[in-house]
Amino acid sequence: MAKRTAPKAEQLQDIPAQLHKVASHCGYRLYRPSPEDPIQFVTDSTPIRILCIHSPEEKAIYCWFDVRTLSADFSGDRTDLHEVIAFSFSAFLRVTLTISSRVWVVPNGFGPPGEVSAVMLAPEQPNPPRIYLDKAGQRALTVLLHSAIKYWELVWPVFHGPECAQVPEVDQWRAATPWAENIGAKIGETDPNQLQYMGRFCPRWMHYRSIKKLVTVVHSPALIARLREIHKSVGRWRVVPEPEGTFVVSEGTRNYVSATAHRTAAQLLKRVEPGSHTQPFTLLIENRLFIAGKEHLLVLGRECGRQRFDAARQKLRSRYEQESQVLFPPTSFEWRSRIDDNQFELLVRELLHRVKGISWIRRASAGRERDAGRDLIAEFMLGPLDLVQTTDKPRLFQRKRVVVQCKAFAATVGKSRVRDIRDTVEYHRAEGYFLVVSSQLSSGLIDHLCRMREEGTFYVDWWTRAELEDELAKHPDILERYHSVVTSR
Repeated sequence: MAKRTAPKAEQLQDIPAQLHKVASHCGYRLYRPSPEDPIQFVTDSTPIRILCIHSPEEKAIYCWFDVRTLSADFSGDRTDLHEVIAFSFSAFLRVTLTISSRVWVVPNGFGPPGEVSAVMLAPEQPNPPRIYLDKAGQRALTVLLHSAIKYWELVWPVFHGPECAQVPEVDQWRAATPWAENIGAKIGETDPNQLQYMGRFCPRWMHYRSIKKLVTVVHSPALIARLREIHKSVGRWRVVPEPEGTFVVSEGTRNYVSATAHRTAAQLLKRVEPGSHTQPFTLLIENRLFIAGKEHLLVLGRECGRQRFDAARQKLRSRYEQESQVLFPPTSFEWRSRIDDNQFELLVRELLHRVKGISWIRRASAGRERDAGRDLIAEFMLGPLDLVQTTDKPRLFQRKRVVVQCKAFAATVGKSRVRDIRDTVEYHRAEGYFLVVSSQLSSGLIDHLCRMREEGTFYVDWWTRAELEDELAKHPDILERYHSVVTSR
Protein backbone atom coordinates (compact mmCIF):
# COMPACT_ATOMS: atom_id res chain seq x y z
CA MET A 1 0.00 0.00 0.00
CA ALA A 2 1.23 3.52 -0.77
CA LYS A 3 2.25 5.52 2.27
CA ARG A 4 0.15 8.46 3.40
CA THR A 5 1.73 11.87 3.94
CA ALA A 6 3.04 12.29 7.47
CA PRO A 7 1.15 14.95 9.46
CA LYS A 8 2.75 18.15 10.66
CA ALA A 9 3.14 18.72 14.38
CA GLU A 10 0.60 21.55 14.46
CA GLN A 11 -1.99 19.25 12.88
CA LEU A 12 -1.90 17.01 15.97
CA GLN A 13 -2.53 19.73 18.52
CA ASP A 14 -5.51 19.38 20.86
CA ILE A 15 -5.78 15.64 20.25
CA PRO A 16 -6.32 13.88 23.62
CA ALA A 17 -3.31 11.99 24.97
CA GLN A 18 -5.43 8.82 25.28
CA LEU A 19 -5.79 8.68 21.49
CA HIS A 20 -2.04 9.02 20.94
CA LYS A 21 -1.54 6.15 23.37
CA VAL A 22 -4.07 3.85 21.69
CA ALA A 23 -2.81 4.70 18.18
CA SER A 24 0.79 3.92 19.12
CA HIS A 25 -0.23 0.66 20.82
CA CYS A 26 -2.17 -0.54 17.75
CA GLY A 27 0.39 0.49 15.11
CA TYR A 28 -1.53 3.51 13.77
CA ARG A 29 -0.59 7.14 13.19
CA LEU A 30 -2.84 10.08 13.97
CA TYR A 31 -3.63 12.58 11.25
CA ARG A 32 -5.86 15.65 11.06
CA PRO A 33 -5.65 18.11 8.13
CA SER A 34 -7.10 20.95 10.21
CA PRO A 35 -8.68 21.46 13.67
CA GLU A 36 -12.14 21.39 12.01
CA ASP A 37 -11.54 17.97 10.42
CA PRO A 38 -12.02 14.57 12.08
CA ILE A 39 -9.09 12.87 13.75
CA GLN A 40 -7.85 10.04 11.51
CA PHE A 41 -6.23 6.78 12.58
CA VAL A 42 -4.19 5.63 9.58
CA THR A 43 -1.77 2.80 8.89
CA ASP A 44 0.07 1.58 5.80
CA SER A 45 -1.22 -1.95 6.51
CA THR A 46 -4.80 -1.34 5.33
CA PRO A 47 -6.82 1.27 3.40
CA ILE A 48 -9.42 1.17 6.20
CA ARG A 49 -9.11 4.22 8.40
CA ILE A 50 -10.99 5.14 11.55
CA LEU A 51 -12.23 8.72 11.72
CA CYS A 52 -13.29 10.31 14.99
CA ILE A 53 -14.85 13.59 16.08
CA HIS A 54 -13.71 14.70 19.52
CA SER A 55 -16.28 16.14 21.95
CA PRO A 56 -14.32 17.75 24.82
CA GLU A 57 -17.52 18.50 26.76
CA GLU A 58 -18.50 14.81 26.81
CA LYS A 59 -14.88 13.60 27.07
CA ALA A 60 -15.77 11.26 24.24
CA ILE A 61 -15.21 10.62 20.54
CA TYR A 62 -17.65 9.60 17.78
CA CYS A 63 -16.04 7.13 15.38
CA TRP A 64 -16.68 5.49 12.02
CA PHE A 65 -14.69 3.48 9.46
CA ASP A 66 -13.61 5.01 6.16
CA VAL A 67 -12.68 2.76 3.22
CA ARG A 68 -10.70 4.73 0.68
CA THR A 69 -8.00 3.51 -1.74
CA LEU A 70 -5.34 5.51 -3.59
CA SER A 71 -4.76 5.76 -7.34
CA ALA A 72 -1.11 4.93 -6.61
CA ASP A 73 -2.24 1.45 -5.53
CA PHE A 74 -5.02 0.64 -8.01
CA SER A 75 -5.86 1.78 -11.53
CA GLY A 76 -9.15 2.82 -13.08
CA ASP A 77 -12.47 3.54 -11.42
CA ARG A 78 -12.05 2.25 -7.86
CA THR A 79 -15.78 1.97 -7.02
CA ASP A 80 -15.43 -1.83 -7.00
CA LEU A 81 -12.56 -1.70 -4.51
CA HIS A 82 -14.42 0.57 -2.11
CA GLU A 83 -17.60 -1.51 -2.22
CA VAL A 84 -16.02 -4.97 -2.08
CA ILE A 85 -13.66 -4.03 0.76
CA ALA A 86 -16.36 -2.17 2.71
CA PHE A 87 -19.01 -4.86 2.26
CA SER A 88 -16.71 -7.77 3.10
CA PHE A 89 -15.31 -5.82 6.08
CA SER A 90 -18.81 -5.03 7.40
CA ALA A 91 -19.71 -8.72 7.05
CA PHE A 92 -16.49 -9.58 8.91
CA LEU A 93 -17.42 -7.16 11.73
CA ARG A 94 -20.96 -8.56 11.94
CA VAL A 95 -19.72 -12.13 12.27
CA THR A 96 -16.68 -11.71 14.50
CA LEU A 97 -17.68 -8.80 16.75
CA THR A 98 -21.51 -8.72 16.24
CA ILE A 99 -21.10 -5.11 15.04
CA SER A 100 -23.94 -3.99 12.79
CA SER A 101 -22.82 -1.00 10.71
CA ARG A 102 -24.62 1.53 8.57
CA VAL A 103 -23.15 1.97 5.08
CA TRP A 104 -22.70 5.45 3.62
CA VAL A 105 -21.53 5.68 0.00
CA VAL A 106 -19.46 8.81 -0.78
CA PRO A 107 -19.78 9.88 -4.43
CA ASN A 108 -16.76 11.19 -6.31
CA GLY A 109 -17.62 14.80 -7.05
CA PHE A 110 -14.87 15.05 -9.69
CA GLY A 111 -15.37 11.71 -11.46
CA PRO A 112 -17.99 10.18 -13.74
CA PRO A 113 -21.59 10.02 -12.44
CA GLY A 114 -22.03 7.20 -9.94
CA GLU A 115 -18.33 6.74 -9.19
CA VAL A 116 -17.67 6.08 -5.50
CA SER A 117 -14.68 7.76 -3.89
CA ALA A 118 -15.11 6.08 -0.48
CA VAL A 119 -17.50 4.04 1.63
CA MET A 120 -18.05 4.85 5.31
CA LEU A 121 -19.22 2.34 7.91
CA ALA A 122 -20.81 3.72 11.08
CA PRO A 123 -21.11 1.07 13.84
CA GLU A 124 -24.62 1.40 15.32
CA GLN A 125 -24.93 -1.88 17.27
CA PRO A 126 -24.37 -3.32 19.81
CA ASN A 127 -22.86 -0.06 21.09
CA PRO A 128 -23.40 3.48 19.77
CA PRO A 129 -20.51 5.16 17.93
CA ARG A 130 -19.77 7.33 20.99
CA ILE A 131 -16.67 6.14 22.86
CA TYR A 132 -15.70 7.72 26.17
CA LEU A 133 -12.01 8.34 26.81
CA ASP A 134 -11.88 6.27 30.01
CA LYS A 135 -10.13 2.90 30.20
CA ALA A 136 -13.20 1.00 28.96
CA GLY A 137 -13.47 3.36 26.00
CA GLN A 138 -9.80 2.96 25.16
CA ARG A 139 -10.27 -0.82 25.12
CA ALA A 140 -13.28 -0.45 22.80
CA LEU A 141 -11.30 1.78 20.43
CA THR A 142 -8.44 -0.72 20.48
CA VAL A 143 -10.83 -3.47 19.39
CA LEU A 144 -12.01 -1.37 16.44
CA LEU A 145 -8.45 -0.57 15.33
CA HIS A 146 -7.35 -4.18 15.60
CA SER A 147 -10.43 -5.36 13.68
CA ALA A 148 -9.39 -3.44 10.54
CA ILE A 149 -5.91 -4.97 10.59
CA LYS A 150 -7.25 -8.44 11.40
CA TYR A 151 -9.69 -8.27 8.49
CA TRP A 152 -6.89 -7.25 6.15
CA GLU A 153 -4.76 -10.17 7.32
CA LEU A 154 -7.57 -12.76 7.04
CA VAL A 155 -9.59 -11.64 4.02
CA TRP A 156 -7.37 -9.60 1.70
CA PRO A 157 -4.96 -12.48 0.90
CA VAL A 158 -7.83 -14.41 -0.75
CA PHE A 159 -8.01 -11.62 -3.35
CA HIS A 160 -4.34 -10.79 -3.59
CA GLY A 161 -2.27 -13.98 -3.79
CA PRO A 162 1.49 -14.41 -4.27
CA GLU A 163 1.13 -14.18 -8.05
CA CYS A 164 0.20 -10.51 -7.68
CA ALA A 165 3.76 -9.67 -6.65
CA GLN A 166 4.92 -10.52 -10.20
CA VAL A 167 1.89 -9.25 -12.12
CA PRO A 168 1.21 -5.49 -12.29
CA GLU A 169 -2.28 -4.49 -11.09
CA VAL A 170 -4.42 -3.85 -14.15
CA ASP A 171 -8.19 -3.45 -14.26
CA GLN A 172 -9.97 -5.69 -16.75
CA TRP A 173 -13.30 -4.02 -17.24
CA ARG A 174 -13.43 -4.91 -20.93
CA ALA A 175 -12.99 -8.61 -20.14
CA ALA A 176 -15.79 -8.31 -17.54
CA THR A 177 -18.26 -6.78 -20.01
CA PRO A 178 -19.98 -10.04 -21.10
CA TRP A 179 -20.36 -11.11 -17.48
CA ALA A 180 -21.75 -7.69 -16.49
CA GLU A 181 -24.24 -7.69 -19.37
CA ASN A 182 -25.43 -11.11 -18.26
CA ILE A 183 -25.84 -9.93 -14.63
CA GLY A 184 -27.69 -6.80 -15.74
CA ALA A 185 -30.16 -8.86 -17.75
CA LYS A 186 -30.81 -11.16 -14.80
CA ILE A 187 -31.47 -8.41 -12.25
CA GLY A 188 -33.49 -6.36 -14.73
CA GLU A 189 -31.23 -3.30 -15.05
CA THR A 190 -31.59 -1.91 -18.59
CA ASP A 191 -30.35 1.67 -18.14
CA PRO A 192 -26.59 1.84 -18.85
CA ASN A 193 -26.39 5.11 -16.92
CA GLN A 194 -27.52 3.31 -13.75
CA LEU A 195 -24.85 0.61 -13.65
CA GLN A 196 -21.12 0.18 -13.08
CA TYR A 197 -18.91 -2.85 -13.39
CA MET A 198 -15.25 -3.81 -13.17
CA GLY A 199 -13.06 -6.88 -13.45
CA ARG A 200 -9.63 -7.26 -11.87
CA PHE A 201 -6.90 -9.85 -11.89
CA CYS A 202 -5.17 -8.65 -8.71
CA PRO A 203 -7.33 -8.53 -6.65
CA ARG A 204 -9.22 -11.31 -8.41
CA TRP A 205 -12.92 -10.51 -8.72
CA MET A 206 -15.67 -9.12 -10.92
CA HIS A 207 -17.97 -6.44 -9.59
CA TYR A 208 -21.37 -5.17 -10.75
CA ARG A 209 -23.39 -2.31 -9.26
CA SER A 210 -26.91 -1.19 -10.09
CA ILE A 211 -27.19 2.34 -8.71
CA LYS A 212 -30.97 2.69 -8.94
CA LYS A 213 -31.86 -0.79 -7.67
CA LEU A 214 -29.26 -0.67 -4.84
CA VAL A 215 -27.91 -4.06 -5.89
CA THR A 216 -24.26 -5.09 -5.92
CA VAL A 217 -23.02 -8.46 -7.23
CA VAL A 218 -19.47 -9.67 -6.62
CA HIS A 219 -18.07 -12.78 -8.31
CA SER A 220 -15.30 -14.16 -6.11
CA PRO A 221 -15.32 -17.86 -5.11
CA ALA A 222 -12.36 -17.20 -2.79
CA LEU A 223 -14.22 -14.47 -0.90
CA ILE A 224 -17.32 -16.65 -0.49
CA ALA A 225 -15.21 -19.53 0.82
CA ARG A 226 -13.48 -17.29 3.38
CA LEU A 227 -16.75 -15.73 4.56
CA ARG A 228 -18.29 -19.17 5.00
CA GLU A 229 -15.23 -20.27 6.98
CA ILE A 230 -15.48 -17.25 9.30
CA HIS A 231 -19.25 -17.60 9.61
CA LYS A 232 -18.96 -21.24 10.76
CA SER A 233 -16.47 -20.31 13.49
CA VAL A 234 -18.92 -18.20 15.52
CA GLY A 235 -21.61 -19.31 17.93
CA ARG A 236 -25.17 -19.89 16.87
CA TRP A 237 -27.35 -16.82 16.42
CA ARG A 238 -31.00 -16.84 17.38
CA VAL A 239 -33.13 -16.62 14.25
CA VAL A 240 -36.89 -16.20 14.67
CA PRO A 241 -38.96 -16.33 11.46
CA GLU A 242 -42.45 -14.88 11.36
CA PRO A 243 -44.90 -14.45 8.44
CA GLU A 244 -43.69 -10.98 7.47
CA GLY A 245 -39.95 -11.39 8.03
CA THR A 246 -37.14 -12.76 10.19
CA PHE A 247 -35.63 -11.55 13.48
CA VAL A 248 -31.90 -12.14 14.06
CA VAL A 249 -30.43 -11.77 17.57
CA SER A 250 -26.75 -12.15 18.46
CA GLU A 251 -25.60 -10.92 21.87
CA GLY A 252 -26.58 -7.22 22.00
CA THR A 253 -27.25 -6.81 18.28
CA ARG A 254 -30.74 -6.94 16.76
CA ASN A 255 -31.54 -7.12 13.04
CA TYR A 256 -34.69 -7.78 11.04
CA VAL A 257 -35.28 -8.45 7.35
CA SER A 258 -38.70 -8.34 5.75
CA ALA A 259 -39.89 -11.42 3.91
CA THR A 260 -40.20 -9.32 0.75
CA ALA A 261 -36.57 -8.15 0.88
CA HIS A 262 -35.25 -11.63 1.63
CA ARG A 263 -37.34 -13.16 -1.14
CA THR A 264 -36.08 -10.53 -3.61
CA ALA A 265 -32.44 -11.20 -2.71
CA ALA A 266 -32.88 -14.99 -2.89
CA GLN A 267 -34.57 -14.77 -6.29
CA LEU A 268 -31.84 -12.51 -7.67
CA LEU A 269 -29.12 -14.87 -6.42
CA LYS A 270 -30.94 -17.81 -8.00
CA ARG A 271 -30.96 -16.00 -11.34
CA VAL A 272 -27.26 -15.17 -10.99
CA GLU A 273 -26.37 -18.79 -10.06
CA PRO A 274 -28.93 -20.96 -11.90
CA GLY A 275 -28.67 -24.64 -11.10
CA SER A 276 -26.50 -24.13 -8.00
CA HIS A 277 -27.23 -26.56 -5.16
CA THR A 278 -25.13 -24.67 -2.59
CA GLN A 279 -27.16 -23.55 0.41
CA PRO A 280 -26.92 -19.74 0.55
CA PHE A 281 -26.31 -17.94 3.82
CA THR A 282 -27.51 -14.49 4.83
CA LEU A 283 -25.98 -11.68 6.90
CA LEU A 284 -27.72 -8.46 7.98
CA ILE A 285 -26.32 -5.06 8.89
CA GLU A 286 -28.20 -1.79 9.45
CA ASN A 287 -29.00 -0.97 5.83
CA ARG A 288 -27.71 -3.89 3.78
CA LEU A 289 -28.70 -7.53 3.24
CA PHE A 290 -25.90 -9.92 2.19
CA ILE A 291 -26.71 -13.26 0.62
CA ALA A 292 -23.88 -15.53 -0.52
CA GLY A 293 -24.15 -18.48 -2.91
CA LYS A 294 -21.48 -20.73 -4.35
CA GLU A 295 -19.42 -18.09 -6.18
CA HIS A 296 -21.32 -14.82 -5.83
CA LEU A 297 -22.04 -12.35 -3.07
CA LEU A 298 -25.22 -10.32 -3.62
CA VAL A 299 -25.75 -7.14 -1.58
CA LEU A 300 -29.18 -5.53 -1.43
CA GLY A 301 -29.78 -2.07 0.00
CA ARG A 302 -32.59 -2.45 2.56
CA GLU A 303 -33.21 -1.30 6.15
CA CYS A 304 -32.39 -4.25 8.42
CA GLY A 305 -31.26 -2.53 11.63
CA ARG A 306 -32.44 -2.00 15.18
CA GLN A 307 -35.24 0.43 14.31
CA ARG A 308 -36.64 -2.05 11.81
CA PHE A 309 -36.32 -4.80 14.44
CA ASP A 310 -38.17 -2.75 17.08
CA ALA A 311 -40.96 -1.73 14.68
CA ALA A 312 -41.50 -5.32 13.52
CA ARG A 313 -41.43 -6.60 17.11
CA GLN A 314 -44.04 -4.03 18.17
CA LYS A 315 -46.26 -5.01 15.24
CA LEU A 316 -45.89 -8.67 16.14
CA ARG A 317 -46.63 -7.93 19.81
CA SER A 318 -49.80 -6.02 18.89
CA ARG A 319 -51.00 -8.89 16.75
CA TYR A 320 -50.21 -11.38 19.52
CA GLU A 321 -52.12 -9.30 22.07
CA GLN A 322 -55.16 -9.02 19.81
CA GLU A 323 -55.15 -12.76 19.18
CA SER A 324 -54.67 -13.52 22.88
CA GLN A 325 -57.60 -11.33 23.89
CA VAL A 326 -59.85 -13.29 21.52
CA LEU A 327 -58.44 -16.79 21.98
CA PHE A 328 -57.15 -16.77 25.58
CA PRO A 329 -58.95 -14.03 27.53
CA PRO A 330 -58.38 -14.09 31.30
CA THR A 331 -61.68 -14.57 33.10
CA SER A 332 -60.60 -13.16 36.45
CA PHE A 333 -57.54 -12.06 38.38
CA GLU A 334 -56.21 -13.06 41.77
CA TRP A 335 -53.91 -10.61 43.58
CA ARG A 336 -51.41 -11.66 46.22
CA SER A 337 -52.21 -10.57 49.77
CA ARG A 338 -48.65 -9.27 50.18
CA ILE A 339 -47.07 -7.63 47.13
CA ASP A 340 -43.39 -6.91 46.79
CA ASP A 341 -42.77 -3.20 46.13
CA ASN A 342 -40.08 -3.81 43.50
CA GLN A 343 -42.20 -6.30 41.57
CA PHE A 344 -45.22 -3.99 41.59
CA GLU A 345 -43.12 -1.09 40.36
CA LEU A 346 -41.67 -3.23 37.54
CA LEU A 347 -45.18 -4.36 36.59
CA VAL A 348 -46.39 -0.76 36.41
CA ARG A 349 -43.36 0.28 34.34
CA GLU A 350 -43.94 -2.49 31.81
CA LEU A 351 -47.63 -1.68 31.48
CA LEU A 352 -46.95 2.03 31.03
CA HIS A 353 -44.32 1.24 28.38
CA ARG A 354 -47.12 -0.30 26.32
CA VAL A 355 -49.40 2.75 26.60
CA LYS A 356 -49.50 4.86 23.47
CA GLY A 357 -48.17 8.36 24.03
CA ILE A 358 -45.72 7.51 26.82
CA SER A 359 -42.26 8.12 25.37
CA TRP A 360 -40.11 6.94 28.27
CA ILE A 361 -40.28 6.03 31.94
CA ARG A 362 -37.59 5.57 34.59
CA ARG A 363 -37.21 5.34 38.35
CA ALA A 364 -36.90 8.64 40.23
CA SER A 365 -36.41 7.35 43.78
CA ALA A 366 -34.33 4.51 45.17
CA GLY A 367 -36.92 3.10 47.56
CA ARG A 368 -40.03 3.80 49.60
CA GLU A 369 -40.74 7.46 50.23
CA ARG A 370 -42.26 9.01 53.38
CA ASP A 371 -45.76 7.85 52.43
CA ALA A 372 -44.70 4.28 51.63
CA GLY A 373 -44.77 4.81 47.86
CA ARG A 374 -42.31 4.60 45.00
CA ASP A 375 -41.80 7.30 42.39
CA LEU A 376 -41.24 7.02 38.65
CA ILE A 377 -40.78 9.79 36.10
CA ALA A 378 -42.31 9.50 32.62
CA GLU A 379 -42.97 11.61 29.55
CA PHE A 380 -46.65 11.60 28.52
CA MET A 381 -47.98 12.86 25.20
CA LEU A 382 -51.31 14.37 26.26
CA GLY A 383 -54.18 15.31 23.98
CA PRO A 384 -56.98 17.89 24.30
CA LEU A 385 -59.16 15.51 26.32
CA ASP A 386 -56.38 15.01 28.88
CA LEU A 387 -55.68 18.71 29.38
CA VAL A 388 -57.94 21.18 31.14
CA GLN A 389 -58.43 24.07 28.71
CA THR A 390 -57.92 27.42 30.44
CA THR A 391 -57.93 29.61 27.29
CA ASP A 392 -60.29 30.16 24.39
CA LYS A 393 -57.76 28.58 22.02
CA PRO A 394 -57.65 24.85 22.81
CA ARG A 395 -54.25 23.20 23.09
CA LEU A 396 -53.62 20.13 20.99
CA PHE A 397 -50.93 17.63 21.91
CA GLN A 398 -48.29 18.44 24.52
CA ARG A 399 -45.40 16.49 26.06
CA LYS A 400 -45.55 16.54 29.85
CA ARG A 401 -43.07 15.32 32.46
CA VAL A 402 -45.23 13.31 34.87
CA VAL A 403 -44.37 11.82 38.26
CA VAL A 404 -45.83 8.34 38.71
CA GLN A 405 -46.39 7.05 42.27
CA CYS A 406 -46.80 3.29 42.82
CA LYS A 407 -48.47 2.03 46.01
CA ALA A 408 -48.83 -1.67 46.67
CA PHE A 409 -51.51 -2.06 49.37
CA ALA A 410 -54.21 -4.66 49.94
CA ALA A 411 -56.44 -2.13 51.74
CA THR A 412 -58.12 0.93 50.23
CA VAL A 413 -55.72 3.86 49.81
CA GLY A 414 -56.94 7.03 51.49
CA LYS A 415 -55.81 10.64 51.36
CA SER A 416 -53.58 10.12 54.39
CA ARG A 417 -51.51 7.62 52.40
CA VAL A 418 -50.62 10.26 49.79
CA ARG A 419 -48.29 13.04 50.78
CA ASP A 420 -48.84 16.55 49.47
CA ILE A 421 -49.14 16.04 45.74
CA ARG A 422 -48.13 19.59 44.84
CA ASP A 423 -44.85 19.19 46.73
CA THR A 424 -44.23 15.90 44.97
CA VAL A 425 -44.76 17.43 41.52
CA GLU A 426 -42.60 20.43 42.38
CA TYR A 427 -39.87 18.25 43.89
CA HIS A 428 -39.55 16.25 40.68
CA ARG A 429 -39.93 19.37 38.48
CA ALA A 430 -42.87 17.64 36.83
CA GLU A 431 -45.99 18.88 35.07
CA GLY A 432 -48.30 16.08 36.06
CA TYR A 433 -49.15 13.44 38.67
CA PHE A 434 -50.20 9.84 38.02
CA LEU A 435 -51.12 7.54 40.93
CA VAL A 436 -51.14 3.74 40.57
CA VAL A 437 -52.46 1.56 43.40
CA SER A 438 -52.89 -2.21 43.63
CA SER A 439 -56.24 -1.83 45.43
CA GLN A 440 -58.84 0.97 45.42
CA LEU A 441 -58.99 4.68 46.27
CA SER A 442 -61.15 6.09 49.04
CA SER A 443 -63.94 8.50 48.06
CA GLY A 444 -62.09 11.28 49.86
CA LEU A 445 -58.93 10.76 47.85
CA ILE A 446 -60.90 10.56 44.58
CA ASP A 447 -62.63 13.88 45.39
CA HIS A 448 -59.24 15.45 46.20
CA LEU A 449 -57.72 14.27 42.89
CA CYS A 450 -60.74 15.45 40.91
CA ARG A 451 -60.52 18.95 42.42
CA MET A 452 -56.85 19.17 41.54
CA ARG A 453 -57.58 18.02 38.00
CA GLU A 454 -60.31 20.69 37.61
CA GLU A 455 -57.93 23.41 38.78
CA GLY A 456 -55.79 22.69 35.71
CA THR A 457 -52.49 23.62 37.40
CA PHE A 458 -51.03 20.30 36.27
CA TYR A 459 -52.20 17.01 34.78
CA VAL A 460 -53.74 14.51 37.26
CA ASP A 461 -54.88 10.92 36.67
CA TRP A 462 -54.78 7.49 38.36
CA TRP A 463 -55.04 3.74 37.95
CA THR A 464 -56.66 1.43 40.48
CA ARG A 465 -56.89 -2.35 40.41
CA ALA A 466 -59.68 -2.13 37.81
CA GLU A 467 -57.51 -0.18 35.33
CA LEU A 468 -54.54 -2.45 36.01
CA GLU A 469 -56.66 -5.51 35.22
CA ASP A 470 -57.86 -3.89 31.99
CA GLU A 471 -54.24 -3.36 30.94
CA LEU A 472 -53.17 -6.87 32.01
CA ALA A 473 -55.98 -8.35 29.89
CA LYS A 474 -54.48 -6.54 26.88
CA HIS A 475 -50.96 -7.78 27.61
CA PRO A 476 -51.01 -11.44 28.72
CA ASP A 477 -47.26 -11.73 28.12
CA ILE A 478 -46.67 -9.21 30.94
CA LEU A 479 -49.12 -11.05 33.20
CA GLU A 480 -47.12 -14.25 32.74
CA ARG A 481 -43.99 -12.58 34.16
CA TYR A 482 -45.58 -11.27 37.36
CA HIS A 483 -47.24 -14.24 39.04
CA SER A 484 -45.68 -13.01 42.29
CA VAL A 485 -48.07 -10.03 42.06
CA VAL A 486 -51.17 -11.23 40.22
CA THR A 487 -52.40 -14.29 38.36
CA SER A 488 -55.37 -15.06 36.09
CA ARG A 489 -57.96 -17.80 36.43
